Amino acid sequence: MFVILGLGKSGKAAAALLLQQGKSVLGLDTRFPQTDLEIALLQERGMQYASDQSLLDWSEVELFVVSPGIAPTHPLYAQAIVGKKPIMSEVALAFSCLQQPMIAVTGTNGKTTVVSLIEHVLNACGISAIALGNNGKPVSTYALQKKEERILVIELSSFQLELLNGPLFDAGVILNITPDHLDRYASLEEYAQAKARMQYCMKEGAPLFVNANIPFSFSQKVRYFSSADENVEAAWLLCRHFGITHESFEHALSSFSKLPHRIAFVAERDGVKYFNDSKGTNVGAVIRAVHAMSGPVILLAGGYDKGASFRLWAEACAGKIKRIIVFGSAREKILCELAGQFEMEQFDALSSALNRARTCAQPGDCILLSPGCASTDQFRDYAHRGEIFEKLVLEKL
Repeated sequence: MFVILGLGKSGKAAAALLLQQGKSVLGLDTRFPQTDLEIALLQERGMQYASDQSLLDWSEVELFVVSPGIAPTHPLYAQAIVGKKPIMSEVALAFSCLQQPMIAVTGTNGKTTVVSLIEHVLNACGISAIALGNNGKPVSTYALQKKEERILVIELSSFQLELLNGPLFDAGVILNITPDHLDRYASLEEYAQAKARMQYCMKEGAPLFVNANIPFSFSQKVRYFSSADENVEAAWLLCRHFGITHESFEHALSSFSKLPHRIAFVAERDGVKYFNDSKGTNVGAVIRAVHAMSGPVILLAGGYDKGASFRLWAEACAGKIKRIIVFGSAREKILCELAGQFEMEQFDALSSALNRARTCAQPGDCILLSPGCASTDQFRDYAHRGEIFEKLVLEKL
């Protein structure tokens, strides 16, 4: 029996891949009802489903496939470790079915932008490529399809890297490492170690580019880079590895469209500009967004706390932020950690925080939604949060 622990998007994709291979599959997840359409379709194909371990016979378990959102502290994950059951991630399962060249991209911020940019440039230059992974397109879903001759550009989170080993990637980059997911990792060092696992997943001679500003020692030979725009520089280095000239890269770059919910201009009214950076789900992303603004910032921050300290904003954003208006479940922590550093107010909901920002904004100010937190306390995901923000902004214009 092959057990899928966690039936989010990647878990469902892994289940579908195993069913295609004729495996006996048990899916375990407490979050979904039996009426979930995708789960129902998987059940029609033969997957067993349970919200508890009632159907789990440990003596029959051949492999545990763990979804990225499931931490090693989960009781069943921990029990599988103690019982010495084989454990694999969804991406590792998919990689075992693929032979195409693969580019790997990780980092705290900018991953999706970089894999999308690489995909765009390579395709624009006549090299077939597809972006997969943590950007929302499970690698297992691609593995289900007819395998075309193309380059796979894989976005990898720290969660996905935790269980990867062996020579997998033809080129890779670590963009940056700043505090994030400290609700899962005991320290920044432990989080960085998860990211740095990429160095053990490169093929012989494959280049791994690492931002020179990352405060972490790498035991394998890596190539350091530094640039004012690390996303573009990283994309260029990886595209160059596959034969793209700088002229061709620049030409393709000019037609690349910025991804939504990433420091995206929404509107301007009465001299006040509104920006949606809902994808700014960690402390470092907020600092980047604040420094991208042309005027004084009224920052809308808050949501589900991922464990990092917000104190970094005090020094990094001094002189840029004129007021912070916090909302969501993390608002008390943000207020406590930044007390006396900025003018601050708190509200339960994003809508109330935005209304207050409007009343205190002056011409030249930028109202910036860059939460520094996950969205799951009040929204489906960061995109839903960003869509609601934009709708609220535009309703008042």
